[in-house]
Amino acid sequence: MKRRKKEKEGKRRKKKRRKKKEKERRERRKEERNKRRKIKIKGERRERRKNERRKEREKEEEKRRKKGRKKKREEKMRKKGKKKRRTKRKGERTREGEKREWKRRKKEKKENGKGERRRKKRRRKRKKRRKKEGKGERTREQKEEKEKERTREERKGGKKRKEKRKERREKEGERGKGKEKRRKKKREKEKRKGKRRREKEKEKKEKGENEKGGERRKKRRKIKGEDKEKERRKKRRKIKGEKEKERNDKENERKGEISERKKIKEKEKEERKKSERKEGEEKKGKSGRGERREKERGKEKEEKERKGERRRKKKRRRKKRRNGEKREEGRLKEKRRKKRRNKRRGKKRERKKMRRKKRRKKEKEKQERK
Repeated sequence: MKRRKKEKEGKRRKKKRRKKKEKERRERRKEERNKRRKIKIKGERRERRKNERRKEREKEEEKRRKKGRKKKREEKMRKKGKKKRRTKRKGERTREGEKREWKRRKKEKKENGKGERRRKKRRRKRKKRRKKEGKGERTREQKEEKEKERTREERKGGKKRKEKRKERREKEGERGKGKEKRRKKKREKEKRKGKRRREKEKEKKEKGENEKGGERRKKRRKIKGEDKEKERRKKRRKIKGEKEKERNDKENERKGEISERKKIKEKEKEERKKSERKEGEEKKGKSGRGERREKERGKEKEEKERKGERRRKKKRRRKKRRNGEKREEGRLKEKRRKKRRNKRRGKKRERKKMRRKKRRKKEKEKQERK
């Protein structure tokens, strides 16, 4: 009774300890999670601030750049002797005359394009230069003559260009044939090379030599790592085994103590029984109740033993029957298998006979015809 009580108490304490440990573990995990989350949030905030600062810096730099450009422009204007350019207000910008001017410029742009504009510019510059030199403008006839010469030269140049192109094409055509041959040869060579390379790689693979240095090193590292892991596992197992051994020894010691206690208790029990029996023998003259009880106990024991024997016999019989049934089933299956096999064989024999008969018949007919 006391022992059971103690064991229950021990179990309760263990349970309490386990629950406490679990609770502590949960709290620890929670704290770690919170720490990680805080660190993450901090990092995000830092990143956000950094980005904001960078954007502000960029804005300020852009402002500074604009300011610098404005100053440069003003400086240029001042040097040229012009006034500072004033940005037009919305009302000024949309004035009718301004609008018309803008539309005209746009139309010109569309009609002329870049090349035409450039040419006009050049003409204007030429006029100015000639005026300065005192040559004056060319007459209409001069201009036409100049234009004709230019067209003549252009035509000549075009003819020459065409002829040159033709010659080049012819040469390329002749050369092209050789090129094609060379390409063909190259392709065939590459094919052969590829074939040889594949064969060599195959041989190397069979020998196990085609591994690159890096791969070999990786393998070695992997093997090394695996060996280390094995060693670690071995150590862990050893430590675990030692701990397990210590625990078992302690457990055995405790069990030994319990078994000793048990032995002592059993001895005490036997002594008590002996003393009771002696007392019963002393009282025998008065009543044979103790003797009767002893006899009844012996009968009960015998009855139990008989019952156990009966149960065992029953089991044995059942087992035999089951095994016999299995054997019978096996026998029947074998019989059926044999029957089927014989049937097949009989059919084969029958077919062979029929074929033989037909053959003989045909041979007979042939002989009769002869």
